Amino acid sequence: MEIVPMSEPEESKRFTEKLSDTVIDLYNEPAQVIDSFVEGVKGNHVNPFLYVAIAALFLAFIVSFVVSYPEMEVSPADPEQIEELSEDIQGYRMEEFQDVMEITSLIINTQYLGFLNFLLIPLLALGSMLFFRETHPGYYRHLILNAYAVGQANVALLLLVPVWMLFQAQLTDPVIHLYPSAFLIGLILLMTYNRYLLLDKMTDWLRAFSALIIGYFLYSMIAGFVVALISLITYMALAIGG
Repeated sequence: MEIVPMSEPEESKRFTEKLSDTVIDLYNEPAQVIDSFVEGVKGNHVNPFLYVAIAALFLAFIVSFVVSYPEMEVSPADPEQIEELSEDIQGYRMEEFQDVMEITSLIINTQYLGFLNFLLIPLLALGSMLFFRETHPGYYRHLILNAYAVGQANVALLLLVPVWMLFQAQLTDPVIHLYPSAFLIGLILLMTYNRYLLLDKMTDWLRAFSALIIGYFLYSMIAGFVVALISLITYMALAIGG
């Protein structure tokens, strides 16, 4: 009997089913997904880091079509006078740089937030391992737990796209673009923690909140530096490019 190779649509369907099973199982039985990956059974669900990337890519793709951002207006500079440009930043150009940084931060914290959330994974893993090392030992387990949890959060961020689209005029306001996403991410993380770490007592919930606070604190410092660095590079490129 001749073996017929699997067609491309069937292979695509298999991955689609694996992806949908990952979303559903993480909501219903996260231990089934996380423990199986930690133990080396990696065929039933999508790799956690690939899962985060897929959700982040989909979020960026959707936002690019439905959300319009303000233009960055930067005065051109002579490429041969870089030193003067850096001096000008101390003066009137500082206002331009702040505008660029505001818009860059807005874009990163909406369209590319899913990719920025990669920073959350190892930092949250440190916090959850610290507070749940007795019941769930091992950094690798907490790394996978938080990778899948962040993936779920990235999926949930799609719910905010209509809000960003409807309130584009006020999108620079943190109340519109920053606080809702932070709340939603924290909520999804806590839901995943609750189902996987079995938060029965008040002390368990306090430990979970503490893990999130530590992770978010470290994340905010690193993310702030990343946004500032990207803003500076963007500003210099726009100024020199004229």
